[in-house]
Amino acid sequence: MLKTRAETTDNDIKTAIEIYKKYNAIKYAQDYAENLVKQAYTIIDRIPVEDKTVFRDIASFMAQRMS
Repeated sequence: MLKTRAETTDNDIKTAIEIYKKYNAIKYAQDYAENLVKQAYTIIDRIPVEDKTVFRDIASFMAQRMS
């Protein structure tokens, strides 16, 4: 659907959501984001600082924004 936001209809949105649900696209995206956070935590654990809380918080925040 190559429409501008103004041209997009409620039916277009419903169709897109049905496709997402049919193929579990949202679940896939959530799982993918969770995996990225786990990878980020692994990398954060290697940072040579004692308090890594801020780095973990940023990784979690970014994942929540994506889902």
